[in-house]
Amino acid sequence: MSNSTRAGRRWGVGAVAALLALGAAGVQAGSAADAVSYCKSTGGKVETYRFYDAGGHEFAKPARVCNYPDASGTDPYGHALIDLATLYADKPTLAALAYYGKPAWNGKLKTTPAKDYCVQLGAAPSFQGSWSLKPGGDQSGMCMFEDGSFMEEWTLFYNQAGTPRGVDLGTVMRFANPALRTRK
Repeated sequence: MSNSTRAGRRWGVGAVAALLALGAAGVQAGSAADAVSYCKSTGGKVETYRFYDAGGHEFAKPARVCNYPDASGTDPYGHALIDLATLYADKPTLAALAYYGKPAWNGKLKTTPAKDYCVQLGAAPSFQGSWSLKPGGDQSGMCMFEDGSFMEEWTLFYNQAGTPRGVDLGTVMRFANPALRTRK
């Protein structure tokens, strides 16, 4: 059995529901409206994604994300998706740290580069279903971290390769890159 199959079984749809229920660790309670406003003020669009299992049935709580589309308009799939909690967090989430850290992909291909990279980060990719705005719509795979934070799998993958999609999320996340902070 491959590592990705083991990870898929370990991180089944139930785990996705549990992670969504946790919410991201770095966001303060009651700041959902502020996060929505912040997303819009930084050029993003708030969208609600739903998780559909392999049979097309909606499963788990909907997830609100900020979508930063490709500013050039040349790549319809060139967007960056980030959960609102990570975007607006004043403390680091695991998704933010993975984005800022950019660990190099190990090149081991078992499913797709983005899913494999998500597993390499110690997170859960969307193995047994997908995220979409509507049933049968365009699908996105989310990379789910233990603290409930998440980003689109390809957003993380392209960023580590030095080619961020949509916008460089490091320019819009409230929690600044810790590697760039100055010591006092």
